[in-house]
Amino acid sequence: MHSRKPQTSIPVSKQFLRLLRLYSKAVFNTFDKNLSPTVTLVRLRLDNNALKYEIQPEDSPFAQFILRYIKTQKRAISTALYNHKEAQLDTLKGQISVEITGAPAFGSHMFFMTDLVLVDKWYTLTLVSLDRETYNSYYRLSGKNDTAPHSLLDAVCSEFSSDINKFLHQFGREDYEKTLDFQSTIRNGSKKLLKILGYSGLWDTTYDKLNKISSLNYEGKAIRGRILFTRKNILNKEGGHPNLDILMTFAARTPLSNFRHVRKLLELSRGDICLISDSESIYGLGRKRGDYQLSREDLFEIEFTNYYTWVLLHNSQKLMRVSHEHISLPKAKIEYDQFFFKLKQIYPTLDHQKIRTLYLLVMEAIRYNTGTLIVFTPNAASEAKRLKNQCFQVEAIPMTKDVIRSVINIDGAILMDLEGICHGIGAILDGMASVRGDTARGARYNSAIRYVETVGKIDTYSDCVAVVISDDGFIDIITKYTI
Repeated sequence: MHSRKPQTSIPVSKQFLRLLRLYSKAVFNTFDKNLSPTVTLVRLRLDNNALKYEIQPEDSPFAQFILRYIKTQKRAISTALYNHKEAQLDTLKGQISVEITGAPAFGSHMFFMTDLVLVDKWYTLTLVSLDRETYNSYYRLSGKNDTAPHSLLDAVCSEFSSDINKFLHQFGREDYEKTLDFQSTIRNGSKKLLKILGYSGLWDTTYDKLNKISSLNYEGKAIRGRILFTRKNILNKEGGHPNLDILMTFAARTPLSNFRHVRKLLELSRGDICLISDSESIYGLGRKRGDYQLSREDLFEIEFTNYYTWVLLHNSQKLMRVSHEHISLPKAKIEYDQFFFKLKQIYPTLDHQKIRTLYLLVMEAIRYNTGTLIVFTPNAASEAKRLKNQCFQVEAIPMTKDVIRSVINIDGAILMDLEGICHGIGAILDGMASVRGDTARGARYNSAIRYVETVGKIDTYSDCVAVVISDDGFIDIITKYTI
């Protein structure tokens, strides 16, 4: 008989760290992998009145800094742990927070910190960091309204911080893992963001109301239209909002919860004419006028772009996109540095001027966007020939701004080489099924994922770069390094 090897249990701290890492990546990678979340555990305890401490993981970028601080504050830390008084523990947490966040070496990071809680006989504090530059690259409000978040990331981070703190306090209890649900964290953050629309009542129901409205067709037609939101007291005061021209006021207000009536009224929203709402009900019809002062932060727009899809905007800046309950942060354009980096990763010897030329073509496609997919590959000519039965193969032609404005209107991918020469349009890309797809992102995005992943596995093919431009302006640069 063979004796079984004894099963080694995973230390509690390792379980804790693993769960928080998975959760942090699930939350923030949903928006941008460059947020680069890191999780660090600080563990402290008294053993025969001697202070014991450890940092996990040991290679945390903050480990040495925190260890130096602990060593210089042994007496104060030991006193706080010995007395086990909440006020002293909070003070200790605050001091650690000040030391880290105030350190010049960590100026490129943003931090979230939990309480100092007794877990498995160790006082444990969790530190989560994000890349500050990536965080700040997204549009955010100035914060005039102190009761509402300044951006979707702000709102989600608030929920995230609350959830990891709750997880720490409940760690070890039955079903404690369920306290970390990244989808609930993101959804609750999205609901909280809609406080900016101004409704002081049940603001957390606005998200569900907008979702329901977006799911309704009218006489077989998919939803299109816009609602402008401002606060009730502004609509009711004499003169109303200085940047709203009210064309029609409804005698009876239609609550947003009257989904079918609101969906029917959206048929009146055409061109620059929008429905007007105070977040509780539909007030009438109107349109923007004059130069809106961004600092007011009291005029927002919901644009319904397709079935079950809507976007929250402030003066044309997109704050949040929701499609089939997939919540995302759309960027209006691709920064040149980002585009340059992605192409250099795949094609290290590619000339700078050629990258600039390709970038300008992509920007033109975004400017006249109807939703398109551009594939840059040295194999463009052979791929257009291979896919000729599911592609319009064209005589090699240098792509210009005039040409790209025309060809982006056709379904399918544009096949272009690294010289900016077009070889095929309307290509239906092939590729093996991929676990890296996202059903919420649509066929264009998922076909790009499949194609890039498949090409990367074929030795005789060069790697490619796919730029996916969704019809609502959401943009992805897909390479073998991003999937």
